[in-house]
Amino acid sequence: MIDQAIDRLVAAYTAAGLPPIRPPGASVDAVIAKVNATIHPLRLPEQLVAFWRRVDPASLTVAPHPTPTTPELALSTWVTHRDDFPGMTPQLLFPVCYERHSFLFVELDAPGQTGGACLEWAFAGSAFTLVAADIAAYLDLMAAMIELGEVREHRTLGRVHHEFDPDGRWPEYQEALLARALPLPGLGDRVVLDEDVRLWPPHWLAADGVTAQDRYPQGATATVGTLLLAAGKGAEASGTIQARVVSLVGSGDGARITVDDGTGTLDVWCPAAVCRFGPVIRRAFELDVRVRPFPSAPPELDDTHARLVRDALEHDLGGAQEAVVETYRLAFETPAAAEATAIRPLD
Repeated sequence: MIDQAIDRLVAAYTAAGLPPIRPPGASVDAVIAKVNATIHPLRLPEQLVAFWRRVDPASLTVAPHPTPTTPELALSTWVTHRDDFPGMTPQLLFPVCYERHSFLFVELDAPGQTGGACLEWAFAGSAFTLVAADIAAYLDLMAAMIELGEVREHRTLGRVHHEFDPDGRWPEYQEALLARALPLPGLGDRVVLDEDVRLWPPHWLAADGVTAQDRYPQGATATVGTLLLAAGKGAEASGTIQARVVSLVGSGDGARITVDDGTGTLDVWCPAAVCRFGPVIRRAFELDVRVRPFPSAPPELDDTHARLVRDALEHDLGGAQEAVVETYRLAFETPAAAEATAIRPLD
C-alpha cells in the first residue's frame, strides 16, 4: 500500500512538471537503525521506514503544510521533546513534518500496539488532531490533489514557486478520507485529542512509562509547615505535600515554584524530568519533596520584575537588561529550599 502511494506521488509530480522526487542518500539505512535504537522499545512503523528508504523528504517541495523533514531532524526533535519537555508531546508521536511551529506526527509502534496514525499539532495551546489513518493514506491523498490540478505556479523575479492547495481544499479532503478509516486502534473514533497530559489515551501514557502511581495522588504525608520545622533544626526533611502553585518561573532545565498549602510557603525546584504533569501556576499538585537543612525563604522576584517592566516602559534598555540578569540569577543561580522528586495533579 505504501509503495503504491509513493509510485502514484512520483507519477503525479512528473505529470505536473514539478521538480522530481529524489531517492534518499546512501546512509538512510544507518539513520533508520539509529532512530530505532534511540526510540527503543518503540519502533518506526513499517510504512515510514519504506517511505524514507524510497524518498528524500527534502525533495517533496510541493506538499501540504507542514512540509516533510529529514529523518535526522525528526530524531533530534523527538529527543528534545522527550528529554527537555516531558509531558508536552507523547513519546509515541514521532515528528515527520515540521514548518513554522507546526508538526505532523506519526504514531510509533509499541510493544503489543501497532501505530501509524498521523496527527497534527502546533505547540502549546493546540490539540492533537488526527488527519490520516497512516502515511500511505496521507501520501495518496497528496498525489490525488496534484492529479486534480490543486497546484498553482507562481513566478517571482525569474523564480518559479509551486503552491500546493491554493484554494484550501486539503483539510476537507482529509476529513472525508479519514471518516472512512475510523475507528483506529487505540484512538477509536476520536479525531481531536486534548494536549493536556492528564487526558492522553492510555496507550500514549503507557509508552511514556506513566503508571497509576505517577498519575494519581497517593496522599499527603506532611505539610509545608511540618517540613520547614523539621528542616529548620538542621536535618533534611522529606515527605509528600498537597499545595497550590502561587509563583512559577521556568527554563528548559525545570521550574522554580513557590507552593502554599495553608500552613506555609515552600520554595521548590522541579527538574524537567519530573514536570510531566506540571507544575502550572494557580493549580494544585501533590509533590514528593526533599527540603534541605536550614531552608531559605523563596526568592523575592516581584521587585526585579517590577523594575524590568518599569525600565522597559521607560525605554531604559540597559536597566531592563540588568533586571533580566538579576531575575535569572535569583531564579536559577540560588539554591531552592526544596527539590521535587515527583509531581502529581490534584485536579
